[in-house]
Amino acid sequence: VIGSSLAATLTQICVSGEEAPDLLKSSPVDGGKLRRFKLLAALSPVWLLMSPLFVILMVRGEPWLLALSIFLGATTCAAILRLWNSRPIRMADLFKRRKSEGNDLVLNILEGISLLVWGVLGYGSGKSSVWWIAIPLGIILIVFAIAYWRSRQLGTSLGF
Repeated sequence: VIGSSLAATLTQICVSGEEAPDLLKSSPVDGGKLRRFKLLAALSPVWLLMSPLFVILMVRGEPWLLALSIFLGATTCAAILRLWNSRPIRMADLFKRRKSEGNDLVLNILEGISLLVWGVLGYGSGKSSVWWIAIPLGIILIVFAIAYWRSRQLGTSLGF
């Protein structure tokens, strides 16, 4: 859950806080490739920061593969949600919290549901019932579908 929050914040900084989107648009690199690079730039520090936890699990002989899968899924999901629904923000305004202006309620709700459901999935992975895994995965798919539909309705205004 901590990794997901950090990934969402770093994605907002990398994607929305671009000061010169017109320069990126004029570059010979495709816009989709630029967004993937920015997504990787946001996710790689989170993955590197949390990797010692998984090394500790491996050294201690604890089951680590499922925890790693849930971590990678949660962080990637948080970053993609933010990427799909990003709007350009000036760097000076990036960390200012405004009550009504620039606060995306729908995106905040989708991110909150995603964080909660990934936490439930992590908890439920140790249970013997398949419902602890099936229901959270279904909810995650619904959140992804809503976020994707919303991103298509809003379109991209990132400029690249």
